[in-house]
Formats: sequence, C-alpha cells, structure tokens
Amino acid sequence: MNTMPRPEHPLPQWERSTWKNLNGEWDFSFDFGKSGVDRCFYEKKDWEKKIIVPFCPESDLSGIGYKDYMDAVWYHKTVELTEVEVKGRVLLHFGAVDYDARVWINGTEVGRHKGGYTSFTFDITAYVQAGANDIAVYAEDDLRSGKQPHGKQSGLYYSHGCEYTRTTGIWQTVWLEFVPENYVKKARFFPNVEAGTITIEAVTVGDGSFCAEAGCGLSSGRPVSFSLSVMLSLPAFYSWKLYHESKSMSIFLNVKAAPPKRDGFSGSDRHGEPQLFQMRAQRSGARLKAVRLRRRRPARGRAAKCTRPPQCQPAYIRSG
Repeated sequence: MNTMPRPEHPLPQWERSTWKNLNGEWDFSFDFGKSGVDRCFYEKKDWEKKIIVPFCPESDLSGIGYKDYMDAVWYHKTVELTEVEVKGRVLLHFGAVDYDARVWINGTEVGRHKGGYTSFTFDITAYVQAGANDIAVYAEDDLRSGKQPHGKQSGLYYSHGCEYTRTTGIWQTVWLEFVPENYVKKARFFPNVEAGTITIEAVTVGDGSFCAEAGCGLSSGRPVSFSLSVMLSLPAFYSWKLYHESKSMSIFLNVKAAPPKRDGFSGSDRHGEPQLFQMRAQRSGARLKAVRLRRRRPARGRAAKCTRPPQCQPAYIRSG
C-alpha cells in the first residue's frame, strides 16, 4: 500500500497540530502458543510478516488475510522522534485493540488494556528518546474462552446468521500525540440555549489555571457581536499535581448579550440561519481552538423542535 490508510485524525474535535499517525506497515507475528512474552518477542528483530495497520489480520486489506483463530498476535514498529517531540509529554493512543493488549516501548512494558471496543492511552514520556524507538504490541484474543465479550464475532470458523469473521488485534488507528507538560486532556461542552449559557467541564494535567473564551457570531458572515473570557483561580481542593489529572470543573459562560432577533426557534437569526458559538479554552498554553454549537435548521414554514433538553444540546469542538 503506497498511501497511509486512514490518515485522518481519529478524533477531529481534539486534533492538535503536534501528532503523528502510526498507521501503515508494521512487523507482525502469530503467537499460537501464547509464549511470545516468555520468549521476549518485545525485543525481537527478525519478524516473519508485515501487516498494514489499522486493518485486522483477518482482513485481506491488512496483507495477512488469515481467517482462522489466532489466540495471540504481535506487532512491532520503529518510530523516529525528534528532540522537539520528546521535549514535553508523549502520549501513545490506540483506537481499539481486540482484546487483551500489552505494550512495550524500547523493551520496557508501559501498560496493559483489556477491552476490544474501547480506546486507550499510555503516557510513554519516560520511555522514549530522540531518535529510533521500538514499539511492540501483544494482543490476546481467545474468543472461544467465553470469558470476554465478542459481540457478533463468529464462534465458528465461518460466518453464520448475523455473526461474522472475527477481528483480532489492532483494528483502529494508532497515533502519537506530543503535548506540553500542562495541557487540557479532555473537555465537554453543554450549551443551554434557553438560558444563553455554556457549561464547560474540563480535565487537565499539570499545574496552572484554566481560561475559557466565548464569542457569538452568525453563520451569515456578519461580524461577531461580542466576546468574553473567564479566568479561574482554583481553590485548594482543585490543586493540580504534575502529571496527574485534576477533578472535573464547570465554567459558566453567559452568552446572552444582545442576540439578534430570532424567528422560528431559539438559536437562529431572523433569516433561519443557525448561530455558531466560537469557543476557546486554554490551559497554560494548551488550548481548544474552536468550538461550534449548531442548532438544527427548521423546515420551511415550520418551527424546529428540540428533541433534547437545552442543557444536553451537542457541542462540536476542535482542539489544538
């Protein structure tokens, strides 16, 4: 495969400029006896096969196309990192690995995750260096044990009924993210259209304060009517320790200042165009660059009706 598969960021709302997609060619080995850990496969140099990540080995797109049961498999990739990339925190993300995944960086195990349907992240800062770095992944997937959820993956060799060929090992994007020592790990936005407010719940890593800014404009391209910013001074019980997550917090931003005339439904200007609320949250240099809260446009001649309570309206964000 000449081009990288799935080159897009898997979480576009949280796409920072400092990230590296690890999809593409990896080294690969079967481990039918599940003895690879004992044989130190995480230090292995001579790999028998190549696989295209993020396609599972059962898929022909992976270059393997092995349809029978695989109780365990191994992956390996060498990644070059620069001095700038290892200056802050280095995070290794997996979109999904089925089922029991263990990860080694440069011969040292950095973490383990069980669950074939959920993403996970390891902070590998202490294990990487400028230059070449070896990533090894071991995945056990004993579908027939009855001790793990498997959804509609077939317990027989062939697909049957509504059950289909199994998915083993890595089957979603793998990527590296380079963040500063203090950064916003995640945030959720809850616009309350009726009250004209937005609640931000954020989880941060590191020391410092959290700042959020909001601006309200119209999608028709008219100028922004106002903007505001909020800086939080955290009390003692929100004291952040370096490299540890803080508790969630809420920030209330009042965006009810002189909205345009509304017609049809709340959140629309008089021409029926949805309003876009531009949001930015900053955590000591790491910020969420843009947030758009979009309300549904009403059908012609009819007022749109919200199907959720105002405080549960979805927010769309992009971070950096």
